[in-house]
Amino acid sequence: MLRNIILKNSAIIYVLGIFFIFQILYIWDTKPLADEIPHFHQMREFALSDTPHINRAITTPIYLHKTLSYVLVVSDNLDIHKAMFKLGLTISHVNLDLFLIRLVLLTLTFLLIWYTTYLLKTEDSKSPNIFLLSFILIPIIFPYNPLVYTDVLSAVLIALSVVTAMYGRGAMSATSILLATVMRQPSIGWILIPMIILSSKEPSLDLKSFLRKNIYHLLVLCGFAVFVLVNDGIAVGDRASHELSINISNIWFFGSIFFLTTIGYTYKGILQTVTYVRNNFSFAKSFRYIFTTIFFLLIYYIFFETYGIYHIYNTEKYSMFLRNKILDLTTSASLAKSIFGAISLLGLASFLGYRFSDVYKVPEYVFKAVSLVLISSMPLIEQRYYIPIFVLAAVFMSTKKNDLEVTVCAKIQTVCNIALALYLYISIVDLKFFI
Repeated sequence: MLRNIILKNSAIIYVLGIFFIFQILYIWDTKPLADEIPHFHQMREFALSDTPHINRAITTPIYLHKTLSYVLVVSDNLDIHKAMFKLGLTISHVNLDLFLIRLVLLTLTFLLIWYTTYLLKTEDSKSPNIFLLSFILIPIIFPYNPLVYTDVLSAVLIALSVVTAMYGRGAMSATSILLATVMRQPSIGWILIPMIILSSKEPSLDLKSFLRKNIYHLLVLCGFAVFVLVNDGIAVGDRASHELSINISNIWFFGSIFFLTTIGYTYKGILQTVTYVRNNFSFAKSFRYIFTTIFFLLIYYIFFETYGIYHIYNTEKYSMFLRNKILDLTTSASLAKSIFGAISLLGLASFLGYRFSDVYKVPEYVFKAVSLVLISSMPLIEQRYYIPIFVLAAVFMSTKKNDLEVTVCAKIQTVCNIALALYLYISIVDLKFFI
């Protein structure tokens, strides 16, 4: 059976293998980057100390840190560093520990990507492997794959929860979303999607059938509620900088990234948004041009009034982050802000207008509403918060057969995304900046 699975998915394994090897080779003997530093040091603390100190700057639960610390314990017991030296591979003990942690996380991430892609292909064998390609093509996803960041791994678990819910595997779906939430607490917001999918499988849904279908997910929600009460908040550490609050700027920033990374398909989403407005608002039918102009100017005004820097981690003090450089440029000059606003609005129009597959029985407006609500509730402007949106969009798009047009623009976009992803990744590892 395993042999048949491998043979049927040889293309998937081949593509993943190439990028797996590339990313592994490039992170060999490098120092921890940005947020890797506190997380990696916490893992070493667990591995080397009988009374480990807990770093209060870490905002997530430390279960993953404790688990991965055993990798370092095993490495030390087997004296892998000495074995590497005998093979002529010179690397410091600390960098070897970091490499092993990265290797384990990257391997786990790629295995989950492969498994989720396999489930999608099983559901519709003729579907393009957009889900798989998103981890190679989307520039904000690819650079994080081999680093000690849980954003991509958490997003893959969210996708796995959605896909397994489509198969009616409630327990596995709930377990996936639970693990995603343990890694990143905001992941709990996506639990609504698999619950809708499971509920849609009932011919006549009532309270009893709803509870039966979603019992595992409801238990996860109850557990998270207990965690919030006991912890007195969502963030574990650095709470002052990670309190939930409304930041509309995240929506504008997301719009710009969506536009730049999907520009090959953007025109179609925009046309669908315009068509929807024209067909569903009688006022627009009679005064469509006036209405469209006023509506656009109103949204543009809201953008100018709400887009700005409101968090200390987005200031010039943290200028090593590319996002902060972009924020500084697009908020300090009116012309740059105007251009950025136009790009953001086009990206949002495309996102709101693009028609995803309805095979999962999830209304598009639910997915889009949950996406915008979750990112706008984050006080920090951070592109990592958008990764689950791109991953789930890839899941929903992967079941469409005829709607994904292979146009010249799409092909150009594919090449540009690969080039940008590689550029960002190499620049990050070479310490030029961090995204």
